[in-house]
Amino acid sequence: MAIGKVSGVDFNNVGSVSSSTSQYAYSISGSSQDFEMTISISDAATAFLLPVSIINDDGIDGVVFWGDSTTSPLVFGTVASHTYSSVGTYNVRVVCSSAIELAKVYGSVFDNPPTSIDAWGSSFNSFQSQTDLGNVTTLRKYPPVNYISGWGNSTFRDWRSLNTDFTEYTAARVPAAGGDYTFLFINNLLNTGIGMQNFIDSSARSISGIVGINVVFNADVSGWDVSNVNDFAYAFTGCTAFNQDIGNWDVRNGLNFREMLQGATSFDQDISNWDVSNAENLREMFRGCTSFNQDISGWNVSNASDRVGGIWGMFEGATSFDQDISNWERSTPGDVATLANVQAMTQIFEGATSFNQDI
Repeated sequence: MAIGKVSGVDFNNVGSVSSSTSQYAYSISGSSQDFEMTISISDAATAFLLPVSIINDDGIDGVVFWGDSTTSPLVFGTVASHTYSSVGTYNVRVVCSSAIELAKVYGSVFDNPPTSIDAWGSSFNSFQSQTDLGNVTTLRKYPPVNYISGWGNSTFRDWRSLNTDFTEYTAARVPAAGGDYTFLFINNLLNTGIGMQNFIDSSARSISGIVGINVVFNADVSGWDVSNVNDFAYAFTGCTAFNQDIGNWDVRNGLNFREMLQGATSFDQDISNWDVSNAENLREMFRGCTSFNQDISGWNVSNASDRVGGIWGMFEGATSFDQDISNWERSTPGDVATLANVQAMTQIFEGATSFNQDI
C-alpha cells in the first residue's frame, strides 16, 4: 500500500520522517489534514492503542507521529499501537489523506488515556458508535462533522469530565444532521460548558437528552435558540446541579417535554412565560424536581393529549411544589378548566408532599 503525500512531504519511507525534524515542522505543522491528540502515559509497559482508524480501504495508509520522534503507518483494518520508553505527556499526530474516524478500542479500560483532542483535521469524518473516550477532558476544536445522535451511538456519550470551552464553536460550527442533538452529551460530566450559551441555534429540532444524567452541569444556556425544537424530552434529566435561567426560551413549537427536568433537584427558575400550548406530552416533566415551586398557572396544557404521556406524573416527587393551577386549559378568559383533552393524568401529584391547592 502507498503512503499519501502531505504538503510536499513524501511518507513512503515512513521511518525517515519524524515529528521532530525541521522539514516536518515546517511543511505540515498545523496542516488542515492533521488530527492531533494529547495523551498521558502513566504505564510505559502498556502499549497505547490509537483510537483512530481509516474508514475505507482505498489503498492509502496514513502516518502516526507518536510525539517521541518515532512514526508508524496507519493501516486500514488494524489498530495502531505504540509502547513508549518513559511515562509522560505526548502529542500524537495523525496525517492521512483518507477519511478517518474515532474508534472504540478501549472499552472501559484506560491504561494510557488520551486527555485532549487538539485538532480534528480535514480528513476526520465520523465517530464510531459510543467511542467511550472516558478520559478526554478537553476538545480544543469543534468536530468538523455532523453529530451522530441517539442513545445507542451518541457522539460524546460517556465521555467523562469533558471540560470544554465552546466559545469558538458558533463561529465555525457544523450543525447536527437534521437539527438532531439527541443524547449528545448523555452521561457526560460536562463540568463547565464555558461558552455554551449560544451552542444551539435555530436549526435545532431535537435537544432530547442533550446533557441528561450530567450531575455537575450548570452552564449558561440562556442564549439557546430553541424556537424550532419539537423534542425537549430528557434534556436536563438527572442534572442535579442545573439551575439556570431558561425563562426566555421560545418553546412554542415543543411537542414532547417528557421528563425534561426529571431529577433536576436544584432547578427553581421562573418559566411562567413558556408557551406550551402545543405540548402533547408533559409526562413526569418535573418528577423529582424537589426545589421547583414556580407559578405556572398561566400554562395552557389542553393539547397534552398523548395517551401514554399527557400530564402523567408531572409533579410526582416534586416535594416543594405548591402552586395554584386551577386555571389550566383556559385558552380564553372565562373558559371552564376541564382538562377535557388530557388523556393521561395518573400519579400527577404522587409524592408532591407540599401540594395543597384547590383544584
